[in-house]
Amino acid sequence: MVAQINELKGRLQQNPQDFEAAATLGSLFYQVGQAQQAVEFYDIALGIRPEDPDLLTDAGMARRQLGDVKVAIDHFRKAHETNPEHWQSLFNMVIVLAFDLREIDAAEAGMSKLESLDPLPGDVRDLRAALDRFKAEQSAASGG
Repeated sequence: MVAQINELKGRLQQNPQDFEAAATLGSLFYQVGQAQQAVEFYDIALGIRPEDPDLLTDAGMARRQLGDVKVAIDHFRKAHETNPEHWQSLFNMVIVLAFDLREIDAAEAGMSKLESLDPLPGDVRDLRAALDRFKAEQSAASGG
């Protein structure tokens, strides 16, 4: 992996507009738990293709890992606005809205959109179950 990273960094140094190199570096660093470095390369790639829904979603997940959930939500929303069929951005938005920000109504709205997809991605059922459990826990904790 080190050789691949060095090769990609070299490509990016020679051509700062090499989207593939920047995006791949972001992904590689994210995969090994280096979210800060991932964000740096995702930001380079977003400077080249700011509307790419896959990249926005990946960058959003790295931002979430760094605790920057507001930027993560912005990335997920932009990805979903760019491509309303991009279920991964909506899926991740529901996760951040519910579990990080505790904005249950907004998470439910996103969940409803997810559940209307045909075919329904398998992970959506798991997310629904997790959201329902979380809502029940929140309700019990608040005495309601």
